[in-house]
Amino acid sequence: MKNSGRTQGVIRAELLPILAEMLLILERVGEEHWRVWVLERRAEIESWDEQGVRRLLGGYGGMGSFNDIVIHPLNGHSLALDEVAATNDRFDRLRSEAYRHAQELIRTLD
Repeated sequence: MKNSGRTQGVIRAELLPILAEMLLILERVGEEHWRVWVLERRAEIESWDEQGVRRLLGGYGGMGSFNDIVIHPLNGHSLALDEVAATNDRFDRLRSEAYRHAQELIRTLD
């Protein structure tokens, strides 16, 4: 991965903390599959692996994708019903921000 000033800024100051917060949410609710997936993407991006960013973006498409996660006890997640809306709202915002930053990062690499 090219190490330009803006690329490093996007990764260090914006994308990685977003992924870290997503990991905390996924861990708290017991979502193991996607937690491991985000953990792997974060590790790749931390090590400047360009493919990690591409794999992150690739997770957003199709049925059953990262974009389709709904955090809810009916889906096996550990949280109270009164936490569902706020947790999903926060996770959705983080997921959108991660996508936006990853898209920006890819543009700097191409």
